[in-house]
Amino acid sequence: MIKNPLISNPITDIYSKFSFLKNKYNRKFIVRDDSLKLNMSDYQAVSIWVSNPAILWTADRAEEEGIHVHCYNNDKKVIDDTYGKLIINGDTIDYEMAKIYFAQCNLKYLDNRVVSLFCPHCNKPHFDIEKAYTPHIEHICDYCHTTFKSRNGIKKVVSNPLKSILTSLKNNL
Repeated sequence: MIKNPLISNPITDIYSKFSFLKNKYNRKFIVRDDSLKLNMSDYQAVSIWVSNPAILWTADRAEEEGIHVHCYNNDKKVIDDTYGKLIINGDTIDYEMAKIYFAQCNLKYLDNRVVSLFCPHCNKPHFDIEKAYTPHIEHICDYCHTTFKSRNGIKKVVSNPLKSILTSLKNNL
């Protein structure tokens, strides 16, 4: 019987197998809390993705957690950095929103179930954090606490504001 419960990941045993990784086990993470403001019209191309802690990290530098951004002009990368928040054309994308959205996009059972809902009472964007991976009909606004239903009140969905932000950016290209 285990006296002190613990949570572990068997993959971490890999560190004990490779001597060059032993000092990496207690690696440092930098949680980015800065922001970058962009206008899409200022760049030929913009790529974003989330930078999450890796299962295996071998670099000598600390890992960064945030939204990684590449911006290009004249086929040259002019921005290559990680931020905690990204403001594109006035729309704010935070790390949590992006991290959850990119995970949602890779779950087959959520196909066509990730939407952007707005509270019908206060018109604020709704972000399902606690139920981000469980489609449901009733949603509770984080701002005014109004309970409202998904479109038509019949389709179970999860709401992530990033869906409408990306759609808007794509439509304005």
